[in-house]
Amino acid sequence: MEAITDLGDSGLLLPGAAMVFVTLWLARARRRAIAWAAAIASCCAIMVALKIGLVPCGKPWLGRNLANPSGHAALAATFYGSLTLLWLDSITNVAGRVVVAVGATVGIVAIAASRVFIGVHTAPEVAIGLGVGLLSVVVFDIGRGRGPVPRLALPLIVLLLLGGAAALYGRRAGAEDLIRHIAVIFYRTTGLC
Repeated sequence: MEAITDLGDSGLLLPGAAMVFVTLWLARARRRAIAWAAAIASCCAIMVALKIGLVPCGKPWLGRNLANPSGHAALAATFYGSLTLLWLDSITNVAGRVVVAVGATVGIVAIAASRVFIGVHTAPEVAIGLGVGLLSVVVFDIGRGRGPVPRLALPLIVLLLLGGAAALYGRRAGAEDLIRHIAVIFYRTTGLC
């Protein structure tokens, strides 16, 4: 389960997201690149706001079961869900589209479930993360436009992501510590605590 959960870590997915953005931009799929950046940024911004806002002054506002929404679930749903939409843009047969969509869904659900299985999050926290991720995929879907992705963009994205995953897999970002630090600064400077 640790191996599955690492596939949703920001230490892997944020550099991967940057690679996808640059590849789309250089392939002149600029509308998709901007939509991709908007989806990733909206996911990260919402999750940071939730993680800070649900635990004011170190005290869970809605109780311990809903104190720390899953950033892994949110970012995995955003990243892999949006990547799936890019891939689906280049597949014309129905069977291929179904296989890709089901495979992505299983992967996203496995990452989300791994967070509960290893005891890092509760099911409601994972559900909130998935909800934020799906909302961010909608942001990408609305902004990306239609039509096929430039021919070499997807193979290049896959190649870069595999290389990046090989280099970064298992290296955890430690985003939770950074968010906690930001929360302390926020609550101290605003005088709310």
